[in-house]
Amino acid sequence: MAVMHPALWKLSRLRLTGMKRRVFRGAKTPRGAIFFVVGVIMIGLWLGPTVVMSFALPKDPNDLARLHSLAPMIILGMCILSLATSAGERAIYFSPGEVDFLFAGPFGRRELLIYKILGGLAGVVFSATIFSIMFARMAASWHAAYLGTFLGIVFVQQFTMAFILLGQTMAEHAYTRVRKAFLYGVGALVAVAVGQVLMLRSSGNALEVIQRAHESSFLKYVLLPLEPFARTMTAAAPADLALWGAVSLAVDLALFLFVIRLDAEYREAAVHVSQKMYDRIKRAQRSGMAQTSKAGAKMRRVSQFPYWFGAGPVAWRQAVNLVRNSRSIVVFMLFMGIGVALPFSGKQGDAAQVWALIAGLMVWLTIFLSTMLRYDFRSDIEQMDWLKMMPLRASAIVAGQFVVPVALCSLLQIGLVAAAVAYAGRPGALLLAILFAPPLNTLLIAVDNILFLLFPTRLAAFSPGDIQLFGRQLLFMLLKVISVALACGVAALAGGAAYLALGASVTAFVAVSWIIMMLFSISMIPLAAWVFRRFDVSMDTPA
Repeated sequence: MAVMHPALWKLSRLRLTGMKRRVFRGAKTPRGAIFFVVGVIMIGLWLGPTVVMSFALPKDPNDLARLHSLAPMIILGMCILSLATSAGERAIYFSPGEVDFLFAGPFGRRELLIYKILGGLAGVVFSATIFSIMFARMAASWHAAYLGTFLGIVFVQQFTMAFILLGQTMAEHAYTRVRKAFLYGVGALVAVAVGQVLMLRSSGNALEVIQRAHESSFLKYVLLPLEPFARTMTAAAPADLALWGAVSLAVDLALFLFVIRLDAEYREAAVHVSQKMYDRIKRAQRSGMAQTSKAGAKMRRVSQFPYWFGAGPVAWRQAVNLVRNSRSIVVFMLFMGIGVALPFSGKQGDAAQVWALIAGLMVWLTIFLSTMLRYDFRSDIEQMDWLKMMPLRASAIVAGQFVVPVALCSLLQIGLVAAAVAYAGRPGALLLAILFAPPLNTLLIAVDNILFLLFPTRLAAFSPGDIQLFGRQLLFMLLKVISVALACGVAALAGGAAYLALGASVTAFVAVSWIIMMLFSISMIPLAAWVFRRFDVSMDTPA
Protein backbone atom coordinates (compact mmCIF):
# COMPACT_ATOMS: atom_id res chain seq x y z
CA MET A 1 0.00 0.00 0.00
CA ALA A 2 1.37 3.41 -0.95
CA VAL A 3 2.23 5.81 1.83
CA MET A 4 0.37 8.60 0.05
CA HIS A 5 -1.94 8.73 -2.97
CA PRO A 6 -0.11 9.56 -6.25
CA ALA A 7 -2.42 12.54 -6.76
CA LEU A 8 -1.21 14.03 -3.48
CA TRP A 9 2.41 13.55 -4.55
CA LYS A 10 1.67 15.39 -7.79
CA LEU A 11 -0.14 18.15 -5.91
CA SER A 12 2.88 18.56 -3.63
CA ARG A 13 5.16 18.96 -6.66
CA LEU A 14 2.77 21.49 -8.19
CA ARG A 15 2.72 23.48 -4.95
CA LEU A 16 6.51 23.61 -4.97
CA THR A 17 6.48 24.76 -8.60
CA GLY A 18 3.91 27.42 -7.78
CA MET A 19 6.06 28.65 -4.91
CA LYS A 20 9.02 29.07 -7.26
CA ARG A 21 6.88 30.94 -9.78
CA ARG A 22 5.58 33.25 -7.07
CA VAL A 23 9.10 34.20 -6.05
CA PHE A 24 10.15 35.29 -9.54
CA ARG A 25 6.84 36.32 -11.13
CA GLY A 26 6.59 39.62 -9.28
CA ALA A 27 10.15 40.52 -10.27
CA LYS A 28 9.00 41.03 -13.88
CA THR A 29 7.46 44.42 -13.01
CA PRO A 30 9.73 47.43 -12.31
CA ARG A 31 8.49 47.79 -8.73
CA GLY A 32 8.77 44.06 -8.07
CA ALA A 33 12.27 43.98 -9.56
CA ILE A 34 13.37 46.81 -7.26
CA PHE A 35 11.96 45.04 -4.21
CA PHE A 36 13.54 41.75 -5.31
CA VAL A 37 17.00 43.29 -5.80
CA VAL A 38 16.78 45.18 -2.52
CA GLY A 39 15.70 42.00 -0.75
CA VAL A 40 18.66 40.04 -2.11
CA ILE A 41 21.10 42.83 -1.21
CA MET A 42 19.72 43.26 2.30
CA ILE A 43 19.74 39.52 2.96
CA GLY A 44 23.37 39.46 1.85
CA LEU A 45 24.24 42.40 4.09
CA TRP A 46 22.37 40.80 6.98
CA LEU A 47 23.80 37.29 6.75
CA GLY A 48 27.09 38.07 4.99
CA PRO A 49 29.03 39.28 8.05
CA THR A 50 27.85 36.25 10.02
CA VAL A 51 29.07 33.91 7.28
CA VAL A 52 32.44 35.68 7.09
CA MET A 53 32.93 35.60 10.86
CA SER A 54 31.93 31.94 10.99
CA PHE A 55 34.59 30.85 8.51
CA ALA A 56 37.30 33.50 8.91
CA LEU A 57 37.53 34.05 12.66
CA PRO A 58 38.74 31.41 15.13
CA LYS A 59 36.14 29.57 17.17
CA ASP A 60 35.65 30.41 20.82
CA PRO A 61 35.97 27.16 22.83
CA ASN A 62 33.12 28.29 25.09
CA ASP A 63 30.70 28.79 22.19
CA LEU A 64 29.95 25.07 21.87
CA ALA A 65 28.98 24.88 25.54
CA ARG A 66 26.80 27.97 25.22
CA LEU A 67 25.05 26.61 22.12
CA HIS A 68 24.58 23.24 23.81
CA SER A 69 22.70 25.00 26.61
CA LEU A 70 20.88 27.48 24.42
CA ALA A 71 19.51 25.14 21.71
CA PRO A 72 17.22 22.99 23.94
CA MET A 73 15.85 26.10 25.63
CA ILE A 74 15.04 27.65 22.24
CA ILE A 75 13.28 24.49 21.02
CA LEU A 76 11.33 24.26 24.29
CA GLY A 77 10.34 27.91 23.97
CA MET A 78 9.14 27.34 20.41
CA CYS A 79 7.00 24.40 21.56
CA ILE A 80 5.47 26.42 24.40
CA LEU A 81 4.85 29.43 22.17
CA SER A 82 3.23 27.26 19.52
CA LEU A 83 0.81 25.73 22.03
CA ALA A 84 0.12 28.95 23.92
CA THR A 85 -0.78 31.00 20.84
CA SER A 86 -2.82 30.52 17.71
CA ALA A 87 0.35 29.55 15.82
CA GLY A 88 -0.23 25.96 16.88
CA GLU A 89 -3.48 25.87 14.93
CA ARG A 90 -1.47 25.97 11.69
CA ALA A 91 -0.40 22.39 12.41
CA ILE A 92 -3.76 21.18 11.06
CA TYR A 93 -4.64 24.18 8.91
CA PHE A 94 -5.89 23.47 5.39
CA SER A 95 -6.75 26.21 2.95
CA PRO A 96 -10.42 26.53 1.90
CA GLY A 97 -9.56 25.00 -1.49
CA GLU A 98 -7.90 22.01 0.16
CA VAL A 99 -10.90 21.53 2.44
CA ASP A 100 -13.34 21.61 -0.49
CA PHE A 101 -11.42 19.29 -2.82
CA LEU A 102 -9.16 17.07 -0.70
CA PHE A 103 -11.55 16.25 2.14
CA ALA A 104 -14.14 15.14 -0.41
CA GLY A 105 -11.58 13.15 -2.42
CA PRO A 106 -10.58 9.49 -2.16
CA PHE A 107 -7.88 10.18 0.43
CA GLY A 108 -7.53 8.75 3.89
CA ARG A 109 -6.97 10.76 7.05
CA ARG A 110 -3.37 9.59 7.34
CA GLU A 111 -2.62 10.39 3.70
CA LEU A 112 -3.85 13.96 4.18
CA LEU A 113 -1.79 14.20 7.35
CA ILE A 114 1.36 13.13 5.50
CA TYR A 115 0.53 15.60 2.72
CA LYS A 116 0.21 18.36 5.32
CA ILE A 117 3.54 17.47 6.91
CA LEU A 118 5.34 17.39 3.56
CA GLY A 119 3.78 20.72 2.62
CA GLY A 120 5.43 22.36 5.62
CA LEU A 121 8.94 21.17 4.77
CA ALA A 122 9.60 24.13 2.46
CA GLY A 123 9.14 26.50 5.37
CA VAL A 124 11.35 24.29 7.54
CA VAL A 125 14.14 24.36 4.94
CA PHE A 126 13.99 28.16 4.70
CA SER A 127 13.83 28.68 8.48
CA ALA A 128 16.63 26.19 9.11
CA THR A 129 18.84 27.97 6.57
CA ILE A 130 18.41 31.32 8.32
CA PHE A 131 18.86 29.97 11.85
CA SER A 132 21.80 27.76 10.92
CA ILE A 133 23.68 30.73 9.48
CA MET A 134 23.04 32.63 12.70
CA PHE A 135 24.21 29.68 14.82
CA ALA A 136 27.18 28.80 12.60
CA ARG A 137 29.45 31.11 14.59
CA MET A 138 28.82 29.09 17.75
CA ALA A 139 28.50 25.61 16.20
CA ALA A 140 31.35 23.31 15.24
CA SER A 141 30.40 23.59 11.55
CA TRP A 142 27.63 24.97 9.42
CA HIS A 143 26.57 21.48 8.35
CA ALA A 144 26.07 20.47 11.97
CA ALA A 145 24.18 23.68 12.72
CA TYR A 146 21.89 23.18 9.73
CA LEU A 147 21.16 19.52 10.43
CA GLY A 148 20.42 20.13 14.11
CA THR A 149 18.29 23.19 13.37
CA PHE A 150 16.33 21.43 10.62
CA LEU A 151 15.56 18.40 12.77
CA GLY A 152 14.74 20.63 15.75
CA ILE A 153 12.16 22.66 13.81
CA VAL A 154 10.66 19.42 12.46
CA PHE A 155 10.36 18.25 16.08
CA VAL A 156 8.46 21.42 17.01
CA GLN A 157 6.02 20.89 14.15
CA GLN A 158 5.49 17.21 14.96
CA PHE A 159 5.11 17.92 18.68
CA THR A 160 2.48 20.59 18.04
CA MET A 161 0.56 18.37 15.65
CA ALA A 162 0.71 15.42 18.06
CA PHE A 163 -0.59 17.55 20.92
CA ILE A 164 -3.46 18.92 18.83
CA LEU A 165 -4.44 15.52 17.43
CA LEU A 166 -4.25 14.02 20.89
CA GLY A 167 -6.72 16.67 21.95
CA GLN A 168 -9.16 15.39 19.32
CA THR A 169 -9.40 12.08 21.16
CA MET A 170 -10.76 13.75 24.30
CA ALA A 171 -13.45 16.26 25.07
CA GLU A 172 -12.70 19.89 24.28
CA HIS A 173 -12.82 21.03 27.91
CA ALA A 174 -10.54 18.17 28.95
CA TYR A 175 -8.07 19.05 26.20
CA THR A 176 -8.07 22.68 27.33
CA ARG A 177 -7.29 21.61 30.90
CA VAL A 178 -4.49 19.29 29.77
CA ARG A 179 -2.93 21.98 27.57
CA LYS A 180 -3.08 24.58 30.33
CA ALA A 181 -1.65 22.11 32.84
CA PHE A 182 1.24 21.33 30.49
CA LEU A 183 2.00 24.99 29.82
CA TYR A 184 1.76 25.98 33.47
CA GLY A 185 3.85 22.99 34.56
CA VAL A 186 6.67 23.60 32.11
CA GLY A 187 6.52 27.33 32.74
CA ALA A 188 6.80 26.73 36.48
CA LEU A 189 9.82 24.46 36.00
CA VAL A 190 11.54 27.08 33.84
CA ALA A 191 10.74 29.82 36.35
CA VAL A 192 12.04 27.73 39.27
CA ALA A 193 15.24 26.87 37.41
CA VAL A 194 15.93 30.47 36.41
CA GLY A 195 14.98 31.68 39.87
CA GLN A 196 17.35 29.17 41.44
CA VAL A 197 20.18 30.56 39.32
CA LEU A 198 19.31 34.17 40.06
CA MET A 199 19.04 33.53 43.80
CA LEU A 200 22.70 32.57 43.77
CA ARG A 201 23.44 36.16 42.68
CA SER A 202 25.81 34.78 40.09
CA SER A 203 27.39 37.29 37.76
CA GLY A 204 27.24 36.97 34.02
CA ASN A 205 25.14 37.84 31.04
CA ALA A 206 21.89 36.30 29.85
CA LEU A 207 23.65 33.42 28.04
CA GLU A 208 25.43 32.39 31.23
CA VAL A 209 22.17 32.53 33.19
CA ILE A 210 20.51 30.29 30.58
CA GLN A 211 23.49 27.95 30.67
CA ARG A 212 23.21 27.53 34.44
CA ALA A 213 19.43 27.11 34.19
CA HIS A 214 19.97 24.36 31.60
CA GLU A 215 22.15 22.51 34.09
CA SER A 216 19.50 22.79 36.80
CA SER A 217 17.98 19.59 38.11
CA PHE A 218 14.49 21.03 37.54
CA LEU A 219 14.92 21.23 33.77
CA LYS A 220 17.26 18.32 33.14
CA TYR A 221 14.50 15.77 32.57
CA VAL A 222 12.23 18.19 30.68
CA LEU A 223 15.00 18.98 28.20
CA LEU A 224 16.20 15.38 27.88
CA PRO A 225 14.21 14.65 24.65
CA LEU A 226 15.74 17.80 23.13
CA GLU A 227 19.31 16.87 24.00
CA PRO A 228 20.04 15.04 20.69
CA PHE A 229 19.34 18.18 18.67
CA ALA A 230 21.81 20.19 20.74
CA ARG A 231 24.38 17.39 20.43
CA THR A 232 23.89 17.40 16.65
CA MET A 233 24.48 21.15 16.39
CA THR A 234 27.64 20.97 18.52
CA ALA A 235 29.09 17.77 17.01
CA ALA A 236 32.72 18.39 16.02
CA ALA A 237 33.68 14.98 14.63
CA PRO A 238 31.90 13.42 11.62
CA ALA A 239 31.21 10.28 13.65
CA ASP A 240 29.52 12.31 16.40
CA LEU A 241 27.51 14.23 13.80
CA ALA A 242 26.32 10.99 12.20
CA LEU A 243 25.49 9.44 15.59
CA TRP A 244 23.54 12.34 17.07
CA GLY A 245 21.97 13.19 13.73
CA ALA A 246 20.63 9.64 13.56
CA VAL A 247 19.34 9.88 17.13
CA SER A 248 17.61 13.20 16.36
CA LEU A 249 16.11 11.73 13.21
CA ALA A 250 14.89 8.75 15.23
CA VAL A 251 13.17 11.10 17.69
CA ASP A 252 11.42 12.90 14.83
CA LEU A 253 10.44 9.61 13.18
CA ALA A 254 9.07 8.26 16.45
CA LEU A 255 6.97 11.38 16.88
CA PHE A 256 5.88 11.16 13.23
CA LEU A 257 4.77 7.53 13.67
CA PHE A 258 2.93 8.51 16.84
CA VAL A 259 1.07 11.21 14.90
CA ILE A 260 0.18 8.76 12.13
CA ARG A 261 -0.90 6.05 14.58
CA LEU A 262 -3.17 8.36 16.55
CA ASP A 263 -5.85 7.93 13.86
CA ALA A 264 -7.77 10.87 15.32
CA GLU A 265 -10.74 12.22 13.43
CA TYR A 266 -9.18 15.62 12.93
CA ARG A 267 -10.98 16.67 9.75
CA GLU A 268 -13.91 18.30 11.52
CA ALA A 269 -11.51 20.21 13.75
CA ALA A 270 -9.38 21.06 10.70
CA VAL A 271 -12.42 22.52 8.93
CA HIS A 272 -13.20 24.62 12.01
CA VAL A 273 -9.60 25.80 12.40
CA SER A 274 -9.23 26.47 8.68
CA GLN A 275 -12.41 28.55 8.57
CA LYS A 276 -11.32 30.50 11.64
CA MET A 277 -7.85 31.17 10.25
CA TYR A 278 -9.23 32.07 6.83
CA ASP A 279 -11.57 34.59 8.45
CA ARG A 280 -8.64 35.92 10.46
CA ILE A 281 -6.53 36.31 7.31
CA LYS A 282 -9.33 38.12 5.47
CA ARG A 283 -9.91 40.36 8.48
CA ALA A 284 -6.20 41.14 8.62
CA GLN A 285 -6.16 41.96 4.92
CA ARG A 286 -9.13 44.28 5.36
CA SER A 287 -8.06 46.00 8.57
CA GLY A 288 -4.36 45.24 9.02
CA MET A 289 -5.10 43.57 12.35
CA ALA A 290 -4.26 39.90 12.68
CA GLN A 291 -5.74 39.63 16.19
CA THR A 292 -9.39 38.71 16.47
CA SER A 293 -11.82 40.32 18.87
CA LYS A 294 -13.48 37.93 21.28
CA ALA A 295 -16.92 38.46 22.75
CA GLY A 296 -15.52 39.75 26.02
CA ALA A 297 -13.31 42.23 24.23
CA LYS A 298 -16.28 43.72 22.39
CA MET A 299 -17.71 44.84 25.74
CA ARG A 300 -14.66 46.97 26.52
CA ARG A 301 -15.44 50.63 26.16
CA VAL A 302 -13.34 53.74 25.74
CA SER A 303 -14.50 57.18 26.81
CA GLN A 304 -15.03 59.67 24.03
CA PHE A 305 -12.05 61.89 23.26
CA PRO A 306 -12.35 65.68 22.91
CA TYR A 307 -13.18 66.88 19.41
CA TRP A 308 -9.68 68.31 18.75
CA PHE A 309 -10.74 69.96 15.45
CA GLY A 310 -11.92 66.57 14.18
CA ALA A 311 -8.89 64.51 15.19
CA GLY A 312 -10.54 63.30 18.42
CA PRO A 313 -13.20 60.98 16.92
CA VAL A 314 -10.63 59.43 14.54
CA ALA A 315 -8.21 58.82 17.41
CA TRP A 316 -11.04 57.43 19.58
CA ARG A 317 -11.92 54.85 16.93
CA GLN A 318 -8.33 53.62 16.79
CA ALA A 319 -8.22 53.53 20.61
CA VAL A 320 -11.28 51.26 20.61
CA ASN A 321 -9.53 49.08 18.05
CA LEU A 322 -6.49 48.90 20.32
CA VAL A 323 -8.48 48.01 23.45
CA ARG A 324 -10.42 45.27 21.69
CA ASN A 325 -7.32 43.81 20.04
CA SER A 326 -4.78 44.24 22.82
CA ARG A 327 -3.80 40.60 23.33
CA SER A 328 -0.78 40.75 21.01
CA ILE A 329 0.42 43.94 22.72
CA VAL A 330 0.18 42.28 26.14
CA VAL A 331 2.12 39.23 24.92
CA PHE A 332 4.77 41.46 23.37
CA MET A 333 5.16 43.48 26.59
CA LEU A 334 5.41 40.26 28.61
CA PHE A 335 8.22 38.86 26.47
CA MET A 336 9.96 42.22 26.38
CA GLY A 337 9.76 42.43 30.18
CA ILE A 338 11.22 38.95 30.58
CA GLY A 339 13.98 39.72 28.10
CA VAL A 340 14.90 42.88 29.97
CA ALA A 341 14.58 41.48 33.49
CA LEU A 342 16.77 38.44 32.86
CA PRO A 343 19.99 40.33 32.05
CA PHE A 344 19.23 42.88 34.78
CA SER A 345 19.12 40.13 37.38
CA GLY A 346 22.34 38.57 36.23
CA LYS A 347 24.64 41.31 37.48
CA GLN A 348 24.05 43.79 40.24
CA GLY A 349 25.02 47.43 40.15
CA ASP A 350 26.59 47.51 36.69
CA ALA A 351 24.96 50.69 35.37
CA ALA A 352 27.05 50.79 32.20
CA GLN A 353 25.93 47.30 31.17
CA VAL A 354 22.29 48.15 31.89
CA TRP A 355 22.33 51.32 29.82
CA ALA A 356 24.16 49.57 26.98
CA LEU A 357 21.36 47.00 26.93
CA ILE A 358 18.69 49.70 27.08
CA ALA A 359 20.34 51.59 24.22
CA GLY A 360 20.21 48.49 22.02
CA LEU A 361 16.59 47.79 22.95
CA MET A 362 15.60 51.39 22.29
CA VAL A 363 17.08 51.25 18.80
CA TRP A 364 15.17 48.04 18.14
CA LEU A 365 11.93 49.45 19.53
CA THR A 366 12.29 52.74 17.71
CA ILE A 367 12.57 51.07 14.31
CA PHE A 368 10.41 47.96 14.65
CA LEU A 369 7.66 48.93 17.09
CA SER A 370 6.16 51.49 14.73
CA THR A 371 5.85 48.74 12.12
CA MET A 372 4.06 46.40 14.53
CA LEU A 373 1.48 48.89 15.83
CA ARG A 374 -0.80 49.40 12.84
CA TYR A 375 -3.50 51.53 14.49
CA ASP A 376 -3.57 54.10 11.69
CA PHE A 377 -4.15 54.18 7.91
CA ARG A 378 -2.52 50.76 7.59
CA SER A 379 -5.48 49.19 9.43
CA ASP A 380 -8.08 51.24 7.53
CA ILE A 381 -7.56 50.11 3.95
CA GLU A 382 -11.24 49.06 3.74
CA GLN A 383 -12.41 52.29 5.39
CA MET A 384 -10.55 54.69 3.11
CA ASP A 385 -13.75 55.61 1.28
CA TRP A 386 -15.41 56.54 4.58
CA LEU A 387 -12.39 58.56 5.66
CA LYS A 388 -12.47 60.38 2.33
CA MET A 389 -16.15 61.29 2.81
CA MET A 390 -15.75 62.64 6.34
CA PRO A 391 -16.37 66.43 6.57
CA LEU A 392 -12.96 66.98 8.14
CA ARG A 393 -9.70 68.47 7.03
CA ALA A 394 -7.17 65.93 5.82
CA SER A 395 -4.69 67.19 8.41
CA ALA A 396 -7.20 66.48 11.21
CA ILE A 397 -7.76 62.93 9.95
CA VAL A 398 -4.01 62.36 9.69
CA ALA A 399 -3.38 63.73 13.18
CA GLY A 400 -6.14 61.53 14.61
CA GLN A 401 -4.66 58.46 12.92
CA PHE A 402 -1.27 59.17 14.47
CA VAL A 403 -2.41 59.66 18.09
CA VAL A 404 -2.78 56.05 19.21
CA PRO A 405 0.40 54.48 17.71
CA VAL A 406 2.52 57.46 18.77
CA ALA A 407 1.15 57.38 22.32
CA LEU A 408 1.55 53.61 22.63
CA CYS A 409 5.11 53.57 21.28
CA SER A 410 6.06 56.45 23.56
CA LEU A 411 4.58 54.80 26.65
CA LEU A 412 6.43 51.54 25.98
CA GLN A 413 9.73 53.33 25.47
CA ILE A 414 9.28 55.59 28.50
CA GLY A 415 8.38 52.56 30.62
CA LEU A 416 11.53 50.78 29.50
CA VAL A 417 13.68 53.79 30.38
CA ALA A 418 11.88 54.18 33.73
CA ALA A 419 12.72 50.57 34.60
CA ALA A 420 16.36 51.20 33.75
CA VAL A 421 16.39 54.39 35.84
CA ALA A 422 14.93 52.52 38.81
CA TYR A 423 17.65 49.89 38.48
CA ALA A 424 20.74 51.90 37.48
CA GLY A 425 19.97 55.52 38.32
CA ARG A 426 20.45 58.54 36.01
CA PRO A 427 16.94 60.07 36.33
CA GLY A 428 17.77 62.62 33.64
CA ALA A 429 17.39 59.87 31.06
CA LEU A 430 13.70 59.57 31.96
CA LEU A 431 13.17 63.27 31.27
CA LEU A 432 14.91 62.92 27.90
CA ALA A 433 12.69 59.96 27.03
CA ILE A 434 9.55 61.91 27.93
CA LEU A 435 10.67 64.85 25.78
CA PHE A 436 11.99 63.08 22.69
CA ALA A 437 9.85 59.92 22.42
CA PRO A 438 6.67 61.64 21.09
CA PRO A 439 8.31 63.64 18.25
CA LEU A 440 10.54 60.72 17.27
CA ASN A 441 7.62 58.30 17.12
CA THR A 442 5.49 60.83 15.25
CA LEU A 443 8.21 61.01 12.61
CA LEU A 444 8.38 57.21 12.33
CA ILE A 445 4.62 56.68 12.19
CA ALA A 446 4.30 59.45 9.61
CA VAL A 447 6.94 57.88 7.36
CA ASP A 448 5.24 54.48 7.69
CA ASN A 449 1.86 55.91 6.71
CA ILE A 450 3.21 58.03 3.86
CA LEU A 451 4.91 54.98 2.36
CA PHE A 452 1.74 52.95 2.85
CA LEU A 453 -0.43 55.56 1.13
CA LEU A 454 2.04 55.81 -1.76
CA PHE A 455 2.47 52.02 -2.10
CA PRO A 456 -0.62 50.48 -0.45
CA THR A 457 -0.74 46.76 0.20
CA ARG A 458 -2.77 44.38 2.29
CA LEU A 459 -1.32 42.49 5.20
CA ALA A 460 0.00 39.15 3.96
CA ALA A 461 1.77 36.26 5.60
CA PHE A 462 5.43 35.83 4.73
CA SER A 463 5.93 32.69 2.67
CA PRO A 464 9.30 30.93 2.35
CA GLY A 465 11.46 32.58 -0.27
CA ASP A 466 9.19 35.60 -0.73
CA ILE A 467 12.13 37.91 -1.36
CA GLN A 468 9.98 40.71 -2.81
CA LEU A 469 7.94 41.10 0.37
CA PHE A 470 11.15 40.91 2.37
CA GLY A 471 12.75 43.53 0.13
CA ARG A 472 9.73 45.81 0.41
CA GLN A 473 9.84 45.70 4.20
CA LEU A 474 13.59 46.26 4.32
CA LEU A 475 13.44 49.12 1.81
CA PHE A 476 10.74 50.86 3.82
CA MET A 477 12.73 50.27 6.99
CA LEU A 478 15.82 51.76 5.35
CA LEU A 479 13.83 54.87 4.41
CA LYS A 480 12.65 55.15 8.01
CA VAL A 481 16.20 54.90 9.30
CA ILE A 482 17.36 57.57 6.85
CA SER A 483 14.51 59.89 7.87
CA VAL A 484 15.22 59.47 11.57
CA ALA A 485 18.96 59.85 11.07
CA LEU A 486 18.45 63.04 9.05
CA ALA A 487 16.13 64.59 11.63
CA CYS A 488 18.31 63.57 14.57
CA GLY A 489 21.44 64.80 12.78
CA VAL A 490 19.97 68.24 12.08
CA ALA A 491 18.63 68.47 15.64
CA ALA A 492 22.02 67.47 17.08
CA LEU A 493 23.85 70.03 14.93
CA ALA A 494 21.47 72.81 15.94
CA GLY A 495 21.68 71.75 19.56
CA GLY A 496 25.46 71.61 19.38
CA ALA A 497 25.58 75.13 17.97
CA ALA A 498 23.41 76.37 20.84
CA TYR A 499 25.56 74.43 23.31
CA LEU A 500 28.72 76.20 22.10
CA ALA A 501 27.10 79.61 21.69
CA LEU A 502 25.73 79.68 25.24
CA GLY A 503 28.85 78.50 27.00
CA ALA A 504 28.50 74.71 27.16
CA SER A 505 24.85 74.82 28.25
CA VAL A 506 23.33 71.34 28.32
CA THR A 507 19.88 72.85 28.78
CA ALA A 508 20.27 74.84 25.56
CA PHE A 509 21.39 71.72 23.69
CA VAL A 510 18.36 69.73 24.87
CA ALA A 511 15.89 72.59 24.28
CA VAL A 512 17.06 73.41 20.76
CA SER A 513 17.29 69.74 19.78
CA TRP A 514 13.76 69.15 21.06
CA ILE A 515 12.39 72.14 19.17
CA ILE A 516 13.99 70.94 15.91
CA MET A 517 12.60 67.42 16.41
CA MET A 518 9.14 68.84 17.09
CA LEU A 519 9.32 70.93 13.92
CA PHE A 520 10.29 67.86 11.90
CA SER A 521 7.46 65.78 13.36
CA ILE A 522 4.83 68.51 12.95
CA SER A 523 5.90 69.12 9.35
CA MET A 524 5.15 65.47 8.56
CA ILE A 525 1.42 65.98 9.23
CA PRO A 526 0.73 68.29 6.24
CA LEU A 527 2.92 66.06 4.06
CA ALA A 528 0.93 62.98 5.08
CA ALA A 529 -2.30 64.95 4.56
CA TRP A 530 -1.24 65.79 1.00
CA VAL A 531 -0.50 62.12 0.29
CA PHE A 532 -3.87 61.17 1.81
CA ARG A 533 -5.69 63.68 -0.40
CA ARG A 534 -4.10 62.27 -3.56
CA PHE A 535 -5.01 58.68 -2.59
CA ASP A 536 -7.62 57.48 -5.10
CA VAL A 537 -9.82 54.79 -3.56
CA SER A 538 -10.94 53.48 -6.96
CA MET A 539 -7.40 53.11 -8.32
CA ASP A 540 -5.01 52.78 -5.36
CA THR A 541 -6.87 50.27 -3.18
CA PRO A 542 -4.96 46.96 -3.45
CA ALA A 543 -6.81 43.86 -4.57
